[in-house]
Amino acid sequence: MFVMLLATLLYTQSPVSPTGHWEGLVKIPDSQIGVVIDLAKDGSGQLVGEFAQPDENLKGLPLGNFSVEGDSLRFQIKGRAGERVFAGTISPDGKTFSGEFTQNGYQMPFTLTRTGEARFEAASKIGPIEKALEGSWRATLNTRGTDVHLTLTMANQPDGSATASIVNEADGLELPVTAITQEAANLTLEIKAIGGSYTATINSARTELVGTFTEHGKTAPLTFQRASK
Repeated sequence: MFVMLLATLLYTQSPVSPTGHWEGLVKIPDSQIGVVIDLAKDGSGQLVGEFAQPDENLKGLPLGNFSVEGDSLRFQIKGRAGERVFAGTISPDGKTFSGEFTQNGYQMPFTLTRTGEARFEAASKIGPIEKALEGSWRATLNTRGTDVHLTLTMANQPDGSATASIVNEADGLELPVTAITQEAANLTLEIKAIGGSYTATINSARTELVGTFTEHGKTAPLTFQRASK
């Protein structure tokens, strides 16, 4: 009897791994939103993850600021601290993750179900890019009569690859650039998370990118100016 009790105590104290492929719903007033979350551990044992919202053709948004305490799990879609946060509890059997999603001051209940192992698309190797393109670039995109301020950051890495991302300055939402193609003064960026791309011409001084932003077939002119290296 003592052995059975000890085994039960040990079981209840063992944290449930949050890794896996999670699918479920976030409930909003009069409706609900389908979401998909993939969580795994990288080579150093740290949690990494991606967010998708299939109905809006969003996928591959990076997750960060992970906090795991027992069966409690908290993380956010990368961006401004405290925004787009998932915080909740994993069930003892590890099959469900439920809690509240916080955005713009609103808290909305969610329930996700683990349906297997995490599913990540194979990452495309980017780069290296022309050294003159490294650093930050800023632009203003007018969409539906509203100005959206964007920051594009590109950098070469020690392993010969490059990283790049576009951040919406208003809410800090980070969109990873999944591919870069440069042919002389012509530059193309692929932003798979939103089914988008950016094609531009680089001026001779390497201080301006003049081009067109495309998202799900809709286009808009977009010019990035050099911000800093």
